[in-house]
Amino acid sequence: MATLLKNEKYKGFVEQFTWHYSSFYVESLPQDKLMILDELGKIEMSVESLLFIRSHYKGYLFSFISHHIAKYIKAVSATDAYEFDEVLVLLETAISDDDKITLIELDSQKTPISVLDKEYSDVVCEFILRNRYFDSDINGLLGRYSEFGTQSQVAILERAENYVDKVLSILCSVDDQLISELFASSKVRSIDKQIMFKSLSPEANDDEIKSWLFYVNSENFLDLYNNRKRPKFEDNVWNKTLLDIFKGRKLFCDYEKDAESGLLVIHRRKKDDE
Repeated sequence: MATLLKNEKYKGFVEQFTWHYSSFYVESLPQDKLMILDELGKIEMSVESLLFIRSHYKGYLFSFISHHIAKYIKAVSATDAYEFDEVLVLLETAISDDDKITLIELDSQKTPISVLDKEYSDVVCEFILRNRYFDSDINGLLGRYSEFGTQSQVAILERAENYVDKVLSILCSVDDQLISELFASSKVRSIDKQIMFKSLSPEANDDEIKSWLFYVNSENFLDLYNNRKRPKFEDNVWNKTLLDIFKGRKLFCDYEKDAESGLLVIHRRKKDDE
C-alpha cells in the first residue's frame, strides 16, 4: 500500500524508520518513490544495489550514481562492475571533473573517446585529447577548433603541429583561428607555411594575406599594397610564386626580370598612378 501514498505522505512515513537497504532488491517501485528512498539515505550504493538498479530502474540509474558518486567509483574500481558506456554518459552529467577523470582512468583498456558534439568541460576534454585521443576525430578537431575551450585548443594545436601533413590534406576545411595559430607557430616548418599560404590565398582576404606574409618571411611584399612604391624582389621560386598570387589578386598587371639588376620588377596599371 505504501506505493499508493502521495509522495509527501510516503516521505513522512519512510522518515520514521531508521532502516536502510545495504543491497536493494525491491522491484516495481514507482520511480518517484525510489527517488524518495534514495534522497532519505535508505538505499546504500553497493555493487548489488548498482546491478539491481541497472536491471530494473534504468530511468533512475544515473541519478542514483550521481547521488553516490564517491561510493560508485569505489564499487566499480574494486570489482568487474565497471561499464565504459555508462561512464561515457556520466562524463556529461553534473559530477566533478576530478570524478570524471578518475572514471576514465579506471578503464584498463584505455578506450579512445570522441570529444565531438559532447558536453564535456574544457578540463575533461583536454584530458581526453591527451590521454584517450580518438583518431577519427581529427577532421572535426581541425575544422571546429574555435568551438573548444582554451585548454583543449592547446592540445588540438599541438596535435596539428605534429601532423601538419594531415592539416595540409584538408586545408580548406581547417578552422580559421587554427590556421592563424599554425602560421604563428615556431613548430611548423617554413616550407609548410608556404604551402598553406599558396593554397589559402585564393579565398583569403587582404587582412589575412598581410598578416601571413610575416610568417613566410615575406613582409617586404606588403609594399605591393602601396601604389606609390615600385618594389623589387630577388629572383627565386618563392618570390615568383608570391608575385603570381598578387598578380592574380590584381595588385599589379605584370612583372619581369630587370636585365640590369637581375631583380624582379612589377608593372603597375596606369590607373594606379593617377
